[in-house]
Amino acid sequence: MVRKLFSAVAVCVALVSPTTTQAQETSSDWKQTVFIYGMGAAIDGTAEIGPLELPVDMSISDLFDALDFGAMAAYRVENGVWSFEGDVTYMNLGVDQTGPREKVRGELDTEQLTVMATAGRRISPYVEGLFSLAYFNLSNDLEVQVLNQRARASRERRPLPGPAPVKHSNSTNASE
Repeated sequence: MVRKLFSAVAVCVALVSPTTTQAQETSSDWKQTVFIYGMGAAIDGTAEIGPLELPVDMSISDLFDALDFGAMAAYRVENGVWSFEGDVTYMNLGVDQTGPREKVRGELDTEQLTVMATAGRRISPYVEGLFSLAYFNLSNDLEVQVLNQRARASRERRPLPGPAPVKHSNSTNASE
């Protein structure tokens, strides 16, 4: 056990050795890289609003059908010792659904923005220390409409449901 621990520490020290870093300090050629990329995902879980819990199960093709717009790009500049990277991801999903008998309709729009900035310092040829800051913004807009509500054109008064009204007479004359 002690031999394995010593071996692991020796490997870490060799990877982080300052002699390799000092040799790279002289590198001054900056290399720039632009990445335009994409991702695929699926969602499986539940959505809850108050006591109402609904299952959510969307395959990757369902998500692409709901995708209004999406963009992902990253930019990296490095010189062998230092590196700087920026990464931006934006996604806009929209889903419309009509309920049973077309009485209720709902629209959900979701926007996500992620911005990341990373600075790195090469410690050895195979190890780079990184420091990152990230900004995440997720917004949802839910609109629910009740459809097919018929307006009553009639103005006649209808009695409220319940027992029939009782007519009272204040007359004490029995001859009536």
